[in-house]
Order: sequence, then C-alpha cells, then structure tokens
Amino acid sequence: MTSPDKALRRAILASLIADPNVPARHIVVDVADTAVTLSGRVDTHDQKSAAATVAGRIKGVGSVTNSVSVNADSPGKGPLSASTRARMSLFDAAGSDATLWDSSPERPR
Repeated sequence: MTSPDKALRRAILASLIADPNVPARHIVVDVADTAVTLSGRVDTHDQKSAAATVAGRIKGVGSVTNSVSVNADSPGKGPLSASTRARMSLFDAAGSDATLWDSSPERPR
C-alpha cells in the first residue's frame, strides 16, 4: 500500500469510528490507488449503507466498493428505510460487489 493510500485508509477509519451509525470495529477498509473496498459484517442494511457513505465523503477517494455483509439473524435489523431499500435494489441488480460510485475520469475504450 502506498503512503497516500495509507493516509486515506487512516482518514476513512477515523471517520467510521466517529460516526455513531457505523459499527467501525466490524468494518475492514482496504485501499488501492484510491479505490476503497469495505468488508466485514454489520447488523443492519442502514449500517452497511452508512459505512459506504462515510468512506465516500473522504477527500481523495476515487471509488467505493461495499462488500460488507449484513447478519441475517441479527435482532437489531429493524425495518429498512425507503432510501436503503432503493439502494439495495440497485445493488442486487448490479451484483453483490457493486461499486457505489467511481469519481475517476472516464477512460477511453
């Protein structure tokens, strides 16, 4: 991991820890050339979504792939918000490891 990627990873981790909606201790952050991959397990879809949102707000992040799993039998799952259900539908259509966004310039094909 390059030095800028290490700094980016530290900034993401600090923001995840500071966010009360994210169980940061259950999130793994990997960074390669500004591309962030989140993995781990959380209790709710809202927590999964919040982790990706937090990571994407960090200056310098090029893209975020959210591979965080949601515990199927978690007692704290609760109802999903309408926005979370909409994002989940998009992710289901794109596959489980969908990239949430990519801010890098479009490359010629």
